[in-house]
Amino acid sequence: MPASPIYKAASIPAITGSASVPSLTANNPYYFRVAIDSSSQGHTLAAYAKNVLGQKRARVLYSNEAYGKTLSAAFADEFADEGGKLESQWTWDLQGTDKEHAARAQQLSEDIVNGEAGVLILAVVPYSHRVACSRWSRWIN
Repeated sequence: MPASPIYKAASIPAITGSASVPSLTANNPYYFRVAIDSSSQGHTLAAYAKNVLGQKRARVLYSNEAYGKTLSAAFADEFADEGGKLESQWTWDLQGTDKEHAARAQQLSEDIVNGEAGVLILAVVPYSHRVACSRWSRWIN
């Protein structure tokens, strides 16, 4: 985002092919995106989970940064509007320790095994989902 004000001040158009945080292009007539913003992703995921998958409960694991927070908040709002119940939201701290991540993975795994999870949304930044899934796999095997 640091370049956005520079482009705006210089009236230079810029296009991002992958950034999805809404604040990146907000209030800047010179900055455009081709990716769907994370807020729209959250609303769409919630409507799909409730109306297509028929899920009435959800849990969200989100990364503690702009992408994860925005997607998680949008999902929570839309899922509630659709009549679903958000059972819990957990933060995935990108700088967290293995012990902290293991505790999150253990709780989520127990909820899934006990049939209590409903739909599980991983609202984590794209590059950290690999880390989350690989660590999770290591802990539950």
